[in-house]
Amino acid sequence: VYVGNLAYTVTWQDLKDHFRVCGEIKYANVMRHRDGRSRGCGIVEFATPAQAADAIDKMNDSTLKQRLIWCREDREDVEVTGGGNMTGHTVFVSNLPDDVQWQQLKDLFRAKGGPVVRVVVPTAAGTMRSRGIACVSMSTDTGAATAAAALNGTSLLGRVVEVRVDPERKLFSDALRASMAADPPMPATAGGAGRAYGR
Repeated sequence: VYVGNLAYTVTWQDLKDHFRVCGEIKYANVMRHRDGRSRGCGIVEFATPAQAADAIDKMNDSTLKQRLIWCREDREDVEVTGGGNMTGHTVFVSNLPDDVQWQQLKDLFRAKGGPVVRVVVPTAAGTMRSRGIACVSMSTDTGAATAAAALNGTSLLGRVVEVRVDPERKLFSDALRASMAADPPMPATAGGAGRAYGR
């Protein structure tokens, strides 16, 4: 389960404790920058798909540390090869069409730069539509540089995409934060909290 809009103070243990009521948790993690700062999102892996579905149903728009969080299936953060962790050999892709699929990007980058470790295509809140950006982790620095050089300025599904090497994922993180900040606010709950993406 992918969890978004986390407060920066949330730890993996907070995440695990919050979701424990939905089933057996195999893994919980808060994504962080290299300097240790939270990225405001995390992953919770359950023992069964049924437990994960139940968690999405029950915990979406729940409150954790006074913030309204949202949950969805971790469908874009696909483990392609190896352990699935984002490496330093990453590439930032922008100006993507909103109907792009992670598999299309995986195939495209594999053809130009070799093995792909992981592809992340964030979707707009409450939709299945791409936010127009992606982060692709290659197996080597050479693969990342080669793919970026080959694909920058090329057309994908009718859009000219921009592809840049992004070893610390700063370009991706900044673009994702800006996109989420532009999301319309969610209606206030009984507790008076709204979905606040801008941090």
